[in-house]
Amino acid sequence: MKHWLLMAGMSFATLSSYSQTTVDTALELQTGENSYTFAEAGQQTVYYKYTAPEGKSQLLTLQKSSQSVSLQVSTDGTYNTAVQGVMLDNGLKSVFPIAEGSTVVVAASVYDTQSMSFTAASEDCRIDAGRVCTDPVVATDGCECFVPSYYDRTTYEQNPTYIAYEAGESGVLEMSFATYLSSASVSEGCDGASTTVNFSSVPSNYSAYMGKVAVEGGKTYIIKTQLSSPTMATLTLTHPIEGATCDCPFAATLTADNVLPKEAGKYWYQVMPDAEGYVSLTSESGLPGGTVSVYGSCSDYQPRISVTGHLLLRFAVQPEQPILFCIDKTEATAADEHFTLKEEAAQAGDRFDLPAPLVEGENSVPLYNGQYYYVVSVPEGGGKMLQVDATKAGILNAATGMTLYNQSNSYTPIASGTTTLTSELQGGKTYILCWKCQEGRNGFAFNVQLNDIAPGDVISNPLPAVAGENSVAESSVKYFSYTATQNGWLEIETEPFIEVKFPRDETGSSFYETEKRGMVTRVQAQQGVRYIIEMSNITENSYFVLTETAFAEGESADNPILVKENVINLPEQSMNRWYLLEVPKAGKLTVTSDLIFERSADYSKSTMVSVRINDGYLQPIATYGGTEGGETIFRGTFNVAEGDKVYVNVVSLSAQPNKTVTLELVDFKPGESSLMPIPLKAGEVIVPESSRQTPTWYFVELKAGTFSVCNKNSSDYFDAQLFAEGNLNQPVAMSTYNFNSETNTGCYELTFDCAEAAEGKYLLCVQQTYAGGVTLLVTGDNIVTGVAEAMVPSGNDVRVLNGVLYAPVGVTVKVFNMDGRKCYEGGAAQGVRLPKGVYVVNGKKIAVM
Repeated sequence: MKHWLLMAGMSFATLSSYSQTTVDTALELQTGENSYTFAEAGQQTVYYKYTAPEGKSQLLTLQKSSQSVSLQVSTDGTYNTAVQGVMLDNGLKSVFPIAEGSTVVVAASVYDTQSMSFTAASEDCRIDAGRVCTDPVVATDGCECFVPSYYDRTTYEQNPTYIAYEAGESGVLEMSFATYLSSASVSEGCDGASTTVNFSSVPSNYSAYMGKVAVEGGKTYIIKTQLSSPTMATLTLTHPIEGATCDCPFAATLTADNVLPKEAGKYWYQVMPDAEGYVSLTSESGLPGGTVSVYGSCSDYQPRISVTGHLLLRFAVQPEQPILFCIDKTEATAADEHFTLKEEAAQAGDRFDLPAPLVEGENSVPLYNGQYYYVVSVPEGGGKMLQVDATKAGILNAATGMTLYNQSNSYTPIASGTTTLTSELQGGKTYILCWKCQEGRNGFAFNVQLNDIAPGDVISNPLPAVAGENSVAESSVKYFSYTATQNGWLEIETEPFIEVKFPRDETGSSFYETEKRGMVTRVQAQQGVRYIIEMSNITENSYFVLTETAFAEGESADNPILVKENVINLPEQSMNRWYLLEVPKAGKLTVTSDLIFERSADYSKSTMVSVRINDGYLQPIATYGGTEGGETIFRGTFNVAEGDKVYVNVVSLSAQPNKTVTLELVDFKPGESSLMPIPLKAGEVIVPESSRQTPTWYFVELKAGTFSVCNKNSSDYFDAQLFAEGNLNQPVAMSTYNFNSETNTGCYELTFDCAEAAEGKYLLCVQQTYAGGVTLLVTGDNIVTGVAEAMVPSGNDVRVLNGVLYAPVGVTVKVFNMDGRKCYEGGAAQGVRLPKGVYVVNGKKIAVM
């Protein structure tokens, strides 16, 4: 029965006020609508109080019209004493248990609005039932009831709540709960055998959960629940058609025939096994187009095992754990059909740890779908080659196949196949062959051979190949090895039906890239390296010819095409060509190409332009802007020194006409080389976009103290290293990211504490920034000033100040070391940094200290 709430002298349901209430001035909560208008829109709260009548605990229901209103119930108006309730209708409705005679405060909060409203109602309800089985929450058919939670939030102890339901007649009891249950089980009375009930979310309301259980009329059932919060429950007795749903299946028998109705449709059965083992389903009838599927419960999304087209299945069972199976009959028959269920213990072959022996010669799998295991042990000593052949089995289902495992590892397969499997077995080891059978009616035969391993049968024991003609015997696969005597092409000429590969190692998991020209397969070989040759599909005794051929000009970095002009005209063909530029002077080299980017269908190959300097790494250069004038643009920039060897590798997948590679070498600008660093001062420094190929260099002289560089804007990024003069191999400091938890900000920073013994000249290399560069803040009272303000000489005069060479604008300087090697040629108006030493500059000897 609903009650009118206390009104304490208030005779209207809507209140207009321009003063926000407090807990001490809380308004009396009224039945029906409660409204309030604030002086202005904003984040505000109005308080109401409600007192439950003496001797009657209550369920207080609050209903709001929108999510803009937030309602909280507590004993003193604070979050710490909040009453735990039940959220319904996506949070628009809330139900709270209120103890008899107690007073609670309802806090109604709004944000960015001036008015709010909600409705309230209460009803008598016992809120402390269900703590023990003998005093349960009593549920009546079709009625919603409150279910308290006895979860201890202090000790985190899971205490159950008990619900009682008396079945007036037999049927299926649907149990709907408004919130999540940790677990639930059903028993007949408090002492009956317990059955776990699986609950799943309700599609129309994913916060609600439903479970079902069959009940008999005249019996009282106890539902034992584990709840972390109170909830609302509704228990409803239904009468589904027997066999039509998984909730009301036919009771299948293990001792007599079971009936499959003649009409087409889905029929559910439940079997209760007596012991651990297997149950086999057989019938003299077929099941054209139909399927038998086995489930552990109604909540299973996928069947444990299934078969299509046959009433023939075998599945694992546990004692007194019911198993459901559904027969989907797609074609009606003239009369009812029958099938039998037979319970049996596990047989050899049913499990990985209970395999059947694998014998040489003919073996066969059972009739039923499933996985079956066979064991084979290899004696100590030499290994064996296992060959399994089921090509005559007529396998039709793609899911049928076999997998080989080491007995000590059931997770990682050694080999697999559908109709054939070949694998090397080591001496003294035991192996398990698993057949996964999905033919519906299996029982097919397969042949097993265990042969001694001959040279060439396995990748770990290849036959030696020789230059010239070699014979190869009929086989599915053969392995040879050959050690290259020169840098060049290793070529294998075979019959066209033989496939040739070159594994990178004895795992055989990856292969060298090859070229196929007619009947010749070739790979780039390096002198002294042993290569494995894998030949497969050898359908008859044959031969192959092995030849070593020197690289033609441009086929390798060992024999590149020497570049004499700054533009390379590429041939109109697919290619993998190498070019070499011998750098005439130090500077910035830009490599560009107008090749159109292409990619093979399997994504294994693509158009590439790559650069290698001397013996460094081969660096692919990037494509810019996708296309430019309809053509892909490759462009990369590199810092080079006089005498550097620059290799350019061009890979094209097709013949592209009128394509070029352009090499443009220009003098360094200030900051582009360690020989021309920019003098560094304290304060803001704008650094242009930099990369590891094109870093920006700065020069600073330091006294004892702390020197620091960081990014001005927190969204920027830079990577930098600081080097002592004369040692660019080992940085003395590197930038790192530092986060300040107090300000919740971070920056990239390079800090160097310079000791007195380390005073001197340093080079700062900024080797990575975002596009557009970065603004740095340079700090340190130990920075020696005067370098940036050095007077640039006039006329043709050349001067050195603090290790920096200066010359007037327009004057070209040529710098040689005392061995006669040119170190630099170009302008020096902005300064050129020189390491310590003696140089000849424009014919004049100059010492740099």
